[in-house]
Amino acid sequence: MIELIKNKNNDSLPHIVRTGDLMAFRPEELKLGKSVDFIWADPPWGDRMMKFFFTQNLKFEPSRREVLWPYQEFMKGLLERCVPLMGQKTIMFIEYGKANTEAITNIMTESPLNIIGKRDINYFGNGKWLSHDLYILALHNDQTINNFVPSSEELKGIGGSKMIVKTIKNLLSSHYVESCPNNEKTIFDPTCGIGLTAEASLHYGMRFIGNEFILERAERTKQKLKKAVK
Repeated sequence: MIELIKNKNNDSLPHIVRTGDLMAFRPEELKLGKSVDFIWADPPWGDRMMKFFFTQNLKFEPSRREVLWPYQEFMKGLLERCVPLMGQKTIMFIEYGKANTEAITNIMTESPLNIIGKRDINYFGNGKWLSHDLYILALHNDQTINNFVPSSEELKGIGGSKMIVKTIKNLLSSHYVESCPNNEKTIFDPTCGIGLTAEASLHYGMRFIGNEFILERAERTKQKLKKAVK
């Protein structure tokens, strides 16, 4: 299911939230007509979290047949669905746990994307800051993008939408993204959860496009977008 949500910064480019299985998503559903500027993804980390999120979804869709995608297959599918939305100036960020670093790196290397850099970042859980990785990817291989992305040290102790905002701040004024105004730029999140990337897009007045598998989480993303136009 795809829902269009009013964008107060640009009536002609509404926000889009798709609710459903990412593996059943086809990029042409969005009918964008242009590439997105940023992609930010924080997919489930490893098979254990894949199983958890599928199980969670069954609470909201009891009649749904449970489908478990192994995390490596899921990551390949995620990249396959993102690449058609990318242009030469699109920059993609993927958050992922360190336990699967080697496997995830291999999957990225086998894709059309280039790993431009990686940051050691963290999130707050169980009462403390926990470490994971932030990958920077693009269709080109211009390593100088790293000059515009904060270092691991600069991102320490920052989580949620604030970390996303800080990460892309300098890139918005660089030549690595389209030179159009912010209200014509787009952030796509293929696993948008409760809407942290949506919050970041609203901070910069950009258009948000997201996909989320769990109905309740997708609704929280939608409410954040709708609240911004009240």
